[in-house]
Amino acid sequence: MQKTIQNVLITGAKGNIGSVLRRGLTGCFRLRLSDVEPISELTSNEEQLPCDLRDFDGVLKAMEGMDAVVHLGGIPDEAAFTDLLSVNMLGTHHIYEAARLQGVKRVVFASSNHAVGFYPIHGHIGSEVPPRPDTFYGVSKVLGEALASLYWDKFGLESVCEDWQF
Repeated sequence: MQKTIQNVLITGAKGNIGSVLRRGLTGCFRLRLSDVEPISELTSNEEQLPCDLRDFDGVLKAMEGMDAVVHLGGIPDEAAFTDLLSVNMLGTHHIYEAARLQGVKRVVFASSNHAVGFYPIHGHIGSEVPPRPDTFYGVSKVLGEALASLYWDKFGLESVCEDWQF
């Protein structure tokens, strides 16, 4: 019997997509909101647990008791490679490893069209094409998708990699 999802961690909960998602999930789940910035005006089904994705112990604590995580946190566009490496890439690894260790069974990873950004925009591509990132940010999203694949194959951790644009 599959476990019902009741408790959901949202990383990057103060960002544009996180804010929209919070409103959409109000009343549906108990939400733990995480961001490096304080979040105001919590609803009765929300709690806040600030966390820097570079801090594995903090991510592990944020993941405790969760059934699923929606990973939106990180640097949201192109930046210096070293910054993306420490926040987006290492941070996403922390998300997957903490989810595995805490028994979380589902991860929603916010990917990006930048993971395949060097394909021509006039053509249609499918999910079978190899990555062609157009920026270092795109490379960080390719790594996240690769981690999703690895954690499914090795540990049975379910993921969906979604390109959300609002």
